[in-house]
Formats: sequence, C-alpha cells, structure tokens
Amino acid sequence: MTYKIKDPTLAAVPIEDVVIQQLKSADPADIAVFLQEAFESRDTKHFARCVGVAAKAIGMTTIAERTGMKRPALYRLTDGHSKPRLDTIMTVVDALGVKMKLVA
Repeated sequence: MTYKIKDPTLAAVPIEDVVIQQLKSADPADIAVFLQEAFESRDTKHFARCVGVAAKAIGMTTIAERTGMKRPALYRLTDGHSKPRLDTIMTVVDALGVKMKLVA
C-alpha cells in the first residue's frame, strides 16, 4: 500500500520503505519499541509483517544466516498473509537482536 506523505522528498513512497530506512540506522532498543507497538495491536499477521520490516532493515540475508532459514521462507513468514508459529517468530526476533518477554 502506498501512502501520500507531505514531505516532498518522500512523496508517494510506500510507508514500509520509509520505516525500513529509519530502522536501518536504529539500534536494537528502537527495533524493540517498533515491535512492541506492533505486538500490542494483537494482530498476529501485522506483527509478523513488522518483524519482516525490521528484518529487511537489517538485511534478509543476514537474518537468514543468523536463523538458518532460507530467504524465501523468511519472506513468506513475514509477508503479512501467514500466521507463523511462535517459535519461528521468536527465532527471527532473536536474530534481530531483540528479546521477547512477558510482563505483568
């Protein structure tokens, strides 16, 4: 989906591409905040897609190497159409340098 952004340097750029560019220079704490907000939506497909956005920012090849997964599998996992298993998502999140935890 393409969103119109008022900044003329970003006009008609897919919002996902903007976020990927911002996350490229982010540290793991920033990625954790991004994923926490996605997780709080309680939409598993959205969360998986956001994991994919973070993975693209780091580099899918790098994430594939860290997880032992093939790149096409990573793209399918994070395309927002599938409902990946929790253990698989946790593996990718770990490869992003972020830890998932539950708090009360």
